[in-house]
Amino acid sequence: PSPGPVSVAPDYGSASRGFAGRPWRSPDRRSAGTPRVSEAEPASSGRGPDTAALRRARDRADTRPPTERAFFELRVADGQLDYIRRPCAFSDVEHRFLLHLVPRHARDLPPARRRYGFDNRDFEFGVHGGALGDVCVATVRLPPWPVRTIRTGQFSATGVLWETTVRLADERADRLADRHEEHAR
Repeated sequence: PSPGPVSVAPDYGSASRGFAGRPWRSPDRRSAGTPRVSEAEPASSGRGPDTAALRRARDRADTRPPTERAFFELRVADGQLDYIRRPCAFSDVEHRFLLHLVPRHARDLPPARRRYGFDNRDFEFGVHGGALGDVCVATVRLPPWPVRTIRTGQFSATGVLWETTVRLADERADRLADRHEEHAR
């Protein structure tokens, strides 16, 4: 069953500001507006994405096939969901991302979310992502409970821009939940 219509959130972004309030810069100076995170930048202090995690996600993208190919390549591994887009421009990440996680068991959801049947984790790209060269990477930590289905995409005030659904086998959902518990320790 469909989780219902997507409610469109107000536009929180701005074309003139980048991740964690930094201005947008182009990696090649030809196409203005591409977000950039310095390779030498230390891990985040909580104000934006953890750049070390973004580099690990980018490196995983070079060695593992994607779980799903949509507008972004999606990889589910190590208790997290990675979004990879290469090459990438500001227009690829300027709109809000939808992320709905459907658990194997409804009882795993927070009580306020049980009636909807999924956990809404919609986000702005700059909260979980950045650009490394011409590659845009976002990494979202998955919840500690087994995820059966991931519905993700992007939307704007005019509607859904792209969307895909990733269904995980029960064994894989259990492994992700176990992996999440290991990282939490």
